[in-house]
Amino acid sequence: MIPNGSMSIPRNELTMQTYIRFRYIRIIYEIWQ
Repeated sequence: MIPNGSMSIPRNELTMQTYIRFRYIRIIYEIWQ
């Protein structure tokens, strides 16, 4: 997986979905932690 970081904007739709899913899982993880 390519380390883009939060500042780089995902260009294609696949990267966008992966980015949103990653943020969603991270938020859920922090809440349940």
